[in-house]
Amino acid sequence: PMSVLLYAANGSTAPYSLHSIRYELLEGVAVARLDTPANLNALTLNMIAEMFVVLEHARRDDQVKVLVWTHSGRAFCSGMSLKGQLVSQLPAWAQEQYLARGMQAPDTDYALKSLTLAFWDFPKPSVAAVDGLCVGGGANIVLANFHDFVFCSEQTKFQWPFCKLGITPELGSSLLMPLLVGPLRCKEMMVLGEWMPATEAHRLGLITSVQSNPLAMARQVATRLAHHRHPTSLALTKRVLNHHLRQQLEGALDHENECLHKALQALGSIGHLSAKL
Repeated sequence: PMSVLLYAANGSTAPYSLHSIRYELLEGVAVARLDTPANLNALTLNMIAEMFVVLEHARRDDQVKVLVWTHSGRAFCSGMSLKGQLVSQLPAWAQEQYLARGMQAPDTDYALKSLTLAFWDFPKPSVAAVDGLCVGGGANIVLANFHDFVFCSEQTKFQWPFCKLGITPELGSSLLMPLLVGPLRCKEMMVLGEWMPATEAHRLGLITSVQSNPLAMARQVATRLAHHRHPTSLALTKRVLNHHLRQQLEGALDHENECLHKALQALGSIGHLSAKL
């Protein structure tokens, strides 16, 4: 695994060894592998911090033409972690400067508005390769237009347990999912919180395809995109196709944060929620 660069406001860079993500670059294709299988790649503070770091590094590195996201272990991501690693490994200066430019999540950003916008605003093609469980925020990172291509194995399944936990949808899913699957289907998914298999996600148009080897397919498509004759056209096509929803996204995320704050108040605190997990 390679180290990545942290970018300082004064234009200097510093190497950083990732703790929660493994990163490699081969022939224009960067692969970011969520790599804390012991907690099912939960969204700890450090995992979130390092997702921003990878997005910033891959955006600025001209050698990176395409970014592939995948995972170690039996889950892509089990959603928000309210236990465990409550610290970020980033140096203090980087936390401060990245936060100032919207590339870290403020303490009150339970809906992960900042991370959602960072994925949407990543200008290069993004591909997800998933072979396992995706829960809550982890399901939204795979399905709610964070990527341009999504390949899943037949074993992959999705769940939104928000209501079971006393919380509400986040990561822009309140805007995207009703549009993608219809309001009734979306409420069935998010209110009842039952498992959805990859085949059903494909039928609903939420993923690109079901593959026996999703990472191999992701690499194949990514390599094709990395050698595309018109990279500017790729970037502009992504931007224009996302533009109208992107204009509505910040308002939707602000409303998600309002609702999450109310839900957490009703629960009596984050601590109460972590006791239920």
